[in-house]
Amino acid sequence: MSFACGERPKGAADWTVAVDSVAEDAKDEKVLVTLQGPENLRVSARLDDKALRAAIKHNGTTTTLTISGTELAPGKNRISLTASTAHPKKSVTLDVEVTFTPKIRFVDRRFDCPAFNITGKLAEDGTLSVEGLQGTRVRFGTLERLLEGGKTETLAPDLLPRLTTTPLSEILSPDRYAGPFTMPLTITSAQQVSASRDLPLYAAQELKGGLSAFFSGVTKGAVLFPDEAATGGNRTLYDVQTAKLFGTAAKASEIDLVAVTEEKKSQRDCGTYKNSKGETTTYNAAQIDFQITVFERRTGKKTAQKEFRGWMPECPKSMKSWDNQTGTPERKPIETWMESLVAK
Repeated sequence: MSFACGERPKGAADWTVAVDSVAEDAKDEKVLVTLQGPENLRVSARLDDKALRAAIKHNGTTTTLTISGTELAPGKNRISLTASTAHPKKSVTLDVEVTFTPKIRFVDRRFDCPAFNITGKLAEDGTLSVEGLQGTRVRFGTLERLLEGGKTETLAPDLLPRLTTTPLSEILSPDRYAGPFTMPLTITSAQQVSASRDLPLYAAQELKGGLSAFFSGVTKGAVLFPDEAATGGNRTLYDVQTAKLFGTAAKASEIDLVAVTEEKKSQRDCGTYKNSKGETTTYNAAQIDFQITVFERRTGKKTAQKEFRGWMPECPKSMKSWDNQTGTPERKPIETWMESLVAK
């Protein structure tokens, strides 16, 4: 934050106004301009030809203007302040140069930066989806993209180095906040003004999702970590659908087998129902069957396949009795089968 003020009015030694300080409230994205001068000073602010809305507070000879960051442009702003009193009737204009640095806010996996008119969301596999103006540059980790604008764009950072070194106990932990780490996000406007912050990520969220996404590629061929040989093995099995490990492994590179599930859905039309307000809703009951295929991770070879059938729910008599309209296979038989594929 920087500032420069104009000269005091000549011939007014007993009536002077000066800029005392300019400070930035980073948390609330506000700029505070403090003036020293007569009591009950009247102050107005303009940016170019635009009048700025500012909250004014008096404390004796100190007058403080609070200007919201939404009133300012990212980067340098030259603000013209007009300070005056009615008795005596005097006024002075001061120029203040403010460098406003926008902030990136991040709450509940969503981020925004109002100054750049950009929003986004962090998925649990570490992929960042972004909507912003054309010409805005987004850098997430080591990945960078120049936005085309007018659509949602994605950045999927390379999590493989962390998947290689992070203990599986953290990645597969039931504690969603296990294995914390950060990844830098930098947004640069077309005017070359930037805002940055580190986004909080967790092994038990982003790396777990990233591991399942990485291992899902086994349906197209071998999935290898750096410098890994294309060998077989059946001492450990990872279920992509549930992110569950069968057998013992300290690192992801020690996993031998990968199970991938294909869902097959069949439906029953239950017709229409009315709620207490007389509104009509159509319901369908659904049965979902699982076809599970197991592959050798390092070779891509198919080693086992089995189908597990779900069940078709009965149509309810009323909306109040509607409990579960989807019948999926029981997990216990599936897990027993997967355990049988792992060498003891």
